[in-house]
Formats: sequence, structure tokens, C-alpha cells
Amino acid sequence: MSEPDEPHRTPNACWWCGDPETTGEHKFKHSDLKRLARENGQVDPTSVYKGGEGYSGTLRSLKKGAGLRWEQSLCGACNNHRSQPFDIAYTRFSEYVWERQDHFEHCNTLDFNDVFGMSWSAQATNLARYLGKQLGCVLAEKGLPIAPSIIRFLNGDSGCSDVTFVLWRDRARRELHRMGQLDELDVRGYWLPPMPRYTDEVGAFVGTDYAYIIGFFGLCARYRTNVEASASFFESATVPVPLDDQPFSLPD
Repeated sequence: MSEPDEPHRTPNACWWCGDPETTGEHKFKHSDLKRLARENGQVDPTSVYKGGEGYSGTLRSLKKGAGLRWEQSLCGACNNHRSQPFDIAYTRFSEYVWERQDHFEHCNTLDFNDVFGMSWSAQATNLARYLGKQLGCVLAEKGLPIAPSIIRFLNGDSGCSDVTFVLWRDRARRELHRMGQLDELDVRGYWLPPMPRYTDEVGAFVGTDYAYIIGFFGLCARYRTNVEASASFFESATVPVPLDDQPFSLPD
């Protein structure tokens, strides 16, 4: 049976596989939050401040809470076992760029060989799939269509015709990194910029951008339903990491 071309989602079903939804994906990886919360060798959630939509204040937990998770939209198998390779690739990448923030202040390229070694191609693709999974979760939460190409990419397709995956260095957050402290608050952290909603001339939804920033090193899944995707970061071992104000201003 052929897969329908139109985006769709069955209510109360996992947007990825269609089984009953039981879990919500984390917006921020636990390993990232632990890195911020470690004080004097101990992990203290109250040392981490989260601001923005849904929750503002210090954390009480690094695992639970509406401020840390997307709404329930996945089954347990997809959110854990099926996507584990994506999580592993992201965790390695995040650790690598976090530890090299000073290096990337001035370096405008990234070599995936340095991050993942000889398996860079598979692991960089899994990193993009991690972003694709996050994109799917936020689209499901907002009731927006999820293109079948996103699901096929998570299931093993070599690319995604509706999403371009890009890297960039955020200019404003690079300045925050240089400050380190602002009003006695450590402003170096992990960021989820607001997601724009693009529409056509009659107001129909045609895309958005899911971005996640590690310190000031950004990853973005640029979703367009009406434009063929451009080359993505996992297609080359060495990729440009331009300094820009936001990923949405990067050329198509």
C-alpha cells in the first residue's frame, strides 16, 4: 500500500508510527541540563534558570515538568528505542561543541571527522534525525502538518525533501558567551528560539524553523512544504558554520 502524499496526524496517536501516544519528548537533553546544573561536583536543578513560553524560573527537576517536555505525542518505543541512535549522536555533538566554544568564536567550519570519527556520515545523519524528531514533536504540539518525508527520513531515508538541516553560530549569543555573567546570572546555556510560522498568500501554513542553540552554536531544521530542500549539513564531512543573527536569514 502506498503512503499518502498529504501531511496528516491521527488524534491521540504517535505522529511517527501511529501507535497510541504515551510520552512527550524532552525539549532539552538531560545531559545538557546536568552540564549546567553541576555545582561543586553535585547536580543542583535550582542552579539552572529557564525562561520563556510555559515556564520561567529555576528548575525543580532536570527530567520532569511542562517547561522541559513537548506535549505527549509519541509512543514509548519511538521516543526511546527507535530514536536512541539519534539521541546518542546529538549527545556526542553537544558535548563536543560545548567544550570548544572558545574555538568556535573564530572558526567558521566544522569537521564531522573530529566529532564522530570514521562513522561521521552515519552519525551526522542521525544528528539531523534528532532535529527531525524534535521538529515533529513541536509540529504535533502546535497542530501543524507533519510531512511524510520527515517520517521517512526518521525511518532510514538518506534525506528529507521538505527539510534543510543547517548549522550556524549565533552572533548575539556569542556576545553572551564572552560576557559569561550578566547581573550575577550565568547567561551561557542552551536556547530554543521562537519558531516562526510561514504562510502563503491565502494564509495556509507552508513551513517553520526549529532551531536549538548550544551556547552559541546553532542547529536548525528549516521545514518548507512548498520548496525543495537545499543541501544539508550531513552531506559533507566539513561544513561551514557562518556567523549570523539567526538561522532564518541564511540563504536557501
